[in-house]
Amino acid sequence: MRQAIDNAEAVLIKCGRELQSTTDYRELTIQAIASASGMATGTFYNYFESKDELIDRILSQEWDELLERFDAQIKPGCTHKFAGNYVYDLIDAYEKKYVW
Repeated sequence: MRQAIDNAEAVLIKCGRELQSTTDYRELTIQAIASASGMATGTFYNYFESKDELIDRILSQEWDELLERFDAQIKPGCTHKFAGNYVYDLIDAYEKKYVW
């Protein structure tokens, strides 16, 4: 009997995000993402058409998170230099997080 997985899409995104941070993009496979999620490869395709679609979703979410952090940190009256340095630090941390 098939077992329903609560929040399967969120689980795939979470596992994809974790694997993306440690695996070269070319070596990251849908099978690996599905396996790490405890799902069959076919289940992956119920939520995403391709690995690229999943990665696009992950990157979009992470960009939104970076913007939220930026908005929370930058206050009226802060200098352009402070804002610029903060953006640089966010992007630097993001780049170091992933294997490009």
